[in-house]
Amino acid sequence: MEDYWIVFVRDGASGGLQPEFNLSDVSDPAVARGNLGLAIGTDVQEYNARLFAGIPYGTAKTADHTVTIDDVNKIIPHSGADNNPRTFTIAAQASVAYPSGAFLGFHKGANVLTIAPASEVTLIFLGSGAKGARQLAANGLAIAIRASADTWLIIGVGLS
Repeated sequence: MEDYWIVFVRDGASGGLQPEFNLSDVSDPAVARGNLGLAIGTDVQEYNARLFAGIPYGTAKTADHTVTIDDVNKIIPHSGADNNPRTFTIAAQASVAYPSGAFLGFHKGANVLTIAPASEVTLIFLGSGAKGARQLAANGLAIAIRASADTWLIIGVGLS
């Protein structure tokens, strides 16, 4: 691992920072990057508004569903047109190669949605610490965050 140091160079005459090393009065981002010795694409990622454009909605489900890799980092909606109780199951890491920091969003349009862990998965309800399946009420929204390989933390509105 490399060490990085921030160095302040003082101007002996005025006692302040030399303008070429000072960012507080630089209004041009290109000048600031130059002062720091940073190059776009090498040291700093170029700005791209699409890097985070919000949390995407996945394809609406109208039946019981086991999470797949295509559901990761999306909200999985249950169609409001399907007014039946459904179960969405969080599959084990052995079945779905969840990346580090993965999340699953759940949105329920009508009736009740059960969010159930597969037998190898531990689902922990934040706040109470209760483990196991959770019920998401109609018009509820829940987010499950992968804490480790087969441990997920869940919180939401309308979640019990």
